[in-house]
Order: sequence, then C-alpha cells, then structure tokens
Amino acid sequence: MLNVILVEDEYIVRRGMQVMIEWERHGFRLVGAVGNGQEALDLMEREPVDIVITDVRMPVIDGIELCRQIRSRGIKCEIIILSSYDNFEYAKQAMIYGARDYLHKPALTPESMIDTLTRVAGMRTQERQTQSRMHSYDTGYNTLLKNAVRRLISRGERKLYESLLQDERARQERVGMILVACRNPYDAVVNHPTLLQLARRLHEEYQDDDRVVSVLLEDGTIAIFCFGEEAESFCCQLSEKRTQPECIVLWNPPVQLGELPDAFETFWQQMRLRLSQESPDFHCNEIVSQALAIIMEQYCRRLTLADVAGAVHVTPPYLSRLLVREYGKNFIDLLSERRIQKAQELLTTTNLEIERITDQVGYKNSKYFIKAFKRMTGLTPGQYRKEHAR
Repeated sequence: MLNVILVEDEYIVRRGMQVMIEWERHGFRLVGAVGNGQEALDLMEREPVDIVITDVRMPVIDGIELCRQIRSRGIKCEIIILSSYDNFEYAKQAMIYGARDYLHKPALTPESMIDTLTRVAGMRTQERQTQSRMHSYDTGYNTLLKNAVRRLISRGERKLYESLLQDERARQERVGMILVACRNPYDAVVNHPTLLQLARRLHEEYQDDDRVVSVLLEDGTIAIFCFGEEAESFCCQLSEKRTQPECIVLWNPPVQLGELPDAFETFWQQMRLRLSQESPDFHCNEIVSQALAIIMEQYCRRLTLADVAGAVHVTPPYLSRLLVREYGKNFIDLLSERRIQKAQELLTTTNLEIERITDQVGYKNSKYFIKAFKRMTGLTPGQYRKEHAR
C-alpha cells in the first residue's frame, strides 16, 4: 500500500477529497491532509511518503516551492499537481521539478483522481524496479534505456543516462526521434489538449513496447524515441500514423545514444523553426497573449471587446481578427468558455447559490447565465452540480 499526502489550502476541497475517495480500497493510505507546503514538509519528516498531491497556490510555502524543496532534499516520492484553469503556468513550472501529472480541479472527480494515482503508482513501482536493476543491465536493459532517455529529456537528469553509457551495448544503441507539436497553442494549453490526449494514447499503446518511449515536454511538444536496428523504419511508421491536421510531425534519422542530447536540441530547434514558419504567431504574439491573459484573469468583470482592445492598445476589430486567427474563436466565445469553466469549479467545490455564482463569474443575471451554461455543457447548473457532487 502506497502512502499519500494531500496538500490543499481550501478546506472544502481538501475535506471533500479526504472523504469522497476510497483510498485504501484502491491500494493507497492517506497519511495526512495539510493546508500548505511547510506542513507537508514537516509531515514528510515523520512519515514515509510515496505520492504527494498538491495545489500550486497556497500560503506559507506554495506548491512550486514545495516541489523544489522535495527535490533539493532528495525525498524520493512522486508528485501530482492540482491546478485550476487560471494557474496552468504554475503547473508547468512544477513539471520542471519532476511532477508526474496534473489534475484540473474544476473537472476533478474521485474516478479521475484514482485513475491518476494508479498511473503514477505504476510509475513509482517502475522507478523502484529500475533502481534495483542499475547494476545489472542485462536483466533490465530496455527499462533502463527508456527511463534514462525520459529523465534526460523531460527533467534534465543526466546521472542515469551517463551510467548507462558506460555499457558498450548502450553506446552502440541507435535512437530515432519524432516530435509532435500542436499548431494552436490555445488548444495545447487551455482546452483538454489534443497533444495530451495523444501522449496518453501513445503511453497506453506502447508502454510495453521495448522500442518506444514518449515524453510530454513542458511546452506541450511530444518527443517519441525509437530504439534498435529498426529505429528508422519504425520512426517512419509512427510518424505516418501520428499525422493529424492539428499537429506538426517531424522525424529525425537515428543517432547513437551518446549523441542524443546534442542531436535532440538541434532537432527541437528545427521544430521551433517549422512552427514559426507555419504559424508565425505560434507562441502568441504580444498583443494576443496580453488579451488572453486579461480574459483569463478579469472574466468576472463586465468585460467587453473594447475594454480588452483598449488595454492592449489596438482597435476592437483588429483584436477580434487576431483572436479568431490565433484561436479559431471570437472574444465572446473565449470569455464565455472562461466563465463557464470557473462556474463549473464553483458548482463542484462550493455550496454557493446560483445567483452568487452568476455574479462571481461575470454574468448580468442568473437567467442568462443558466442559458449560457446549458448551451456549453448540455446541463443546467443545478444538473451539473448534482451529477458532479463530491
């Protein structure tokens, strides 16, 4: 049974997760539920912990600093991030410190939490098995190879990789590379991303295949590595299979394992160039980026296109064209999505009345809010709350 601690400053959310999830039934023991990162670190000094589930925005020590201190202290545990739609950038920072996965709080259910815990528990078990095989490459060679590459690329950890290169067989290993990136950064960050779904499908399809390992990078790009003598032909097959209209797929001829870091950096830069050529505003030009930030942060105001256009110093028609070109959605659609996402969060994590939620997410009256909510979700707010009650 794996020990889990929950770090969440909102009492309602923390308490709801404690009582609604059948921890022990699924092989987990909740050894503590605390309100900030300092309390979590104190608890980890007293209790062995396998998995930490943490929010990112908290008092005293937030989730990002907690992740950093866990790694700097050498605590061997897995980390799952709880993120709202408006703090996704914080979740990405946590991934730099080795967080394994993230969950959107507005869409969190006991089932999604257990699914994520089970997946991360499998990684934890695999990590332990890999460490036990460090001195016997023959028995765990393929697992070592895949984990070394995954950790090198996604977290910048070179120790396992360099140890592997001491083996003559590893030095001669050929590795082919595929990169898959989304043309539209809005899809890759705000929506349930095409890329994330693709990464999960790849993991499910190839987790038992010794030839393949996939890594979801912090910027949303998927890196796929193919090993062995058939790496080149296998790369061709995978790249053809993965071609999608919303994605750009590149593949690189195999290189020796020892050349992988430099070769990957060059290959990654090629993808950046390709994206800039096909989508000049791939990373959102400054105007669109600022406009989206205003929508994400000020959705609760009586916000208009003219307000946002004035804030970014362009005319409303020009901003409207930029938003449609970049995201395929107009200002009203983007604002409505943000408001309904926040409303979903409030409906599932609070007992606020519909009128209060209407006001907090920026709608003028509850009748219009209910109509907009049903149009986007297919349910009334009351029905949504009932179906997603914690």
